[in-house]
Amino acid sequence: MTRLCTHILYRTLIAIAMITVVLIASVVFGVMAQAQTVISNTAVQLQIPDHPEHASVHDMGTEQSLLTGTYSTAAGDLPLAEVYHPAPEIPLGTIARICRDDTRDPRCAYQNK
Repeated sequence: MTRLCTHILYRTLIAIAMITVVLIASVVFGVMAQAQTVISNTAVQLQIPDHPEHASVHDMGTEQSLLTGTYSTAAGDLPLAEVYHPAPEIPLGTIARICRDDTRDPRCAYQNK
């Protein structure tokens, strides 16, 4: 009985696969037939816009202040190199030894952020 069921399932699977292939082929054929009516092989000259004013000599624009609008200054600004000190890098082998000895160390805990 199971052999008969397996045979029926196999034939059903083959029929579904064949129907799927025929449907996909017909869709592809339809798309290709439609695309060929839209695209022609005649040459079309491309007109690139030309801007002669950009290359010609003319007067400069009016002067504009860069300080218009909201502008704020702060007293006592320091360069970043004097303020920022990056944390020293610990070699991976050292971290592995620390984690092997003490698993409760915060550097060893996986933080899913």
